[in-house]
Amino acid sequence: PFAFKKACDYFIKAAQWGYAEADCAYELAKLYEKNTHIKNHLEIAYRYFAKAMLNHHDMSREYLASLADSGDAAAQYTLADSYYYQQCFDKAIAWCLQAAEQHYQPAVDFLKNAPFTKGCYLFIAKTYEQGQEGIAKNNDLALYFYEKSYAAGSKEAAFYLGQRCQCFDESGNSNPFAFKKAGDYFIKAAQWGYAEADCAYELAKLYEKNTHI
Repeated sequence: PFAFKKACDYFIKAAQWGYAEADCAYELAKLYEKNTHIKNHLEIAYRYFAKAMLNHHDMSREYLASLADSGDAAAQYTLADSYYYQQCFDKAIAWCLQAAEQHYQPAVDFLKNAPFTKGCYLFIAKTYEQGQEGIAKNNDLALYFYEKSYAAGSKEAAFYLGQRCQCFDESGNSNPFAFKKAGDYFIKAAQWGYAEADCAYELAKLYEKNTHI
């Protein structure tokens, strides 16, 4: 423990005094990774690998990627977080989805709370709607992210949500609230630039099925 602490202290000093910060972060990552007696040693190691990666340290990026490929959820999330801050949102989302699929809570929270664009939310929604290799279909999560995309101004999400509104209950009785909500979605989709003909057609079908309202 004494030698470990001294090594950490000197790597930190070296970075403060002008030695390549990425190299120092990489060495600190390796130190923490192999010192299993340190509490949360892997999480700390991954943070240092990420720090080195953000400073363009290729070996750190490749090592994190290899861990992520092996199915390590913490590494997948760390890689996602790093790509997010590099504004590589497609890679960030792809890795975060992998970690979230393993119920890694930081990744689940990240997907729900990160300020993504409407296009990013739409991509997440479609991934959960359709499923893909390593990601199971999840209708509840698909709907959640379609609503996030809609809130951010997505015309595609507005049209999708209009189509998915359940305007009838299990007994076949109409639901006036859902009917109005579906109509609002289609109108908003048209206002935001979705094909007006498609929106008008869906509205026509909606009224056709609910002629008594």
